[in-house]
Amino acid sequence: MYYAHTTWQIKKGKNKFHISVDDREYKLKTVITGEKRQITRKPHTAVEAAWDNKVEQYLAVTIQQRDKLDQYRKKDLENLRTNIFVNPVLANTVESHLTKTQEEIEKYEVEIRGIQNGYKKLKDEEIVIE
Repeated sequence: MYYAHTTWQIKKGKNKFHISVDDREYKLKTVITGEKRQITRKPHTAVEAAWDNKVEQYLAVTIQQRDKLDQYRKKDLENLRTNIFVNPVLANTVESHLTKTQEEIEKYEVEIRGIQNGYKKLKDEEIVIE
């Protein structure tokens, strides 16, 4: 049938398999082709070695930052609470910020090790999604 000078209002339906034409919902016919499952592959040894090198570099930075915080806490903040020119409330603020920073660094280290553990555990031909 031919509709001359007819306009339709077309928009997305309730999901990717539906379309709405003039406020009437239609289901689209779909055919899934190809592989539906997802399979893991172990990274090549050279790639894994490069990733391990990056992990070590990142962990070296976090260790260095933690050491700097510890040195600062021991050396520069040793007399913070007894200093007559420092408000005790501000001393608490400084120490709490240092503690939060240390905790953030530790979170990064855990995340880095988690990523490393993830790629180390990969196996060839393991089905992830069926």
